[in-house]
Amino acid sequence: ALVLLALSVPAFWPDYLAKLPAADLYTHVHALLGLLWLLALVAQPLLVRARRLRLHRAVGRVAAVVGVAFVVSSLLLTHHRVSRMDAADFAAHGFGFYLPVLMALLFAAALVQGWRWRRVMPLHARYMACTLLALVEPVTARLMYFHAPPPPAFFVTQLPAFVIVVVVLAALLRSLPASAPGRRGFAAFAVAVGGLFLLY
Repeated sequence: ALVLLALSVPAFWPDYLAKLPAADLYTHVHALLGLLWLLALVAQPLLVRARRLRLHRAVGRVAAVVGVAFVVSSLLLTHHRVSRMDAADFAAHGFGFYLPVLMALLFAAALVQGWRWRRVMPLHARYMACTLLALVEPVTARLMYFHAPPPPAFFVTQLPAFVIVVVVLAALLRSLPASAPGRRGFAAFAVAVGGLFLLY
């Protein structure tokens, strides 16, 4: 969460942070909710380490509301951007909207499963970590697009995110004991996420 938070500054600087007054309300709300979510994921493990479990649960309840609002804001922002395109623009670039919708669904699924398994620490922690995977692509793709040499093809800007997501999911699954409750469900989640990325 801290790494993504730090990388978000150069990633979102050219098209958002440097042009804050020009951004629309949908973008501002989405960015604020994303920031709050990242801060919550930084704070939560620290509270567990400090054995402040009651505060951890209280922050978790607030964070769950933030998470739901983040998903809604993601879909509203995507709809807002799609609705402003004419037919020619959508025909040329509409395929790109698959990714923000996919990221919203990934985030929502991980959030729901994290809440469902909130009393089983190994699964709860993994699903909460998986919510961060939805933020990897927007950050890495912008870093490549704005701060790296032009790629040979547009999809190359998404490749680092896809590799990171698959590697992290594989590592989280492999480190989950075979006897852990809910392991099959987590494996199915990991396979589904990988498959949806491949569909892009």
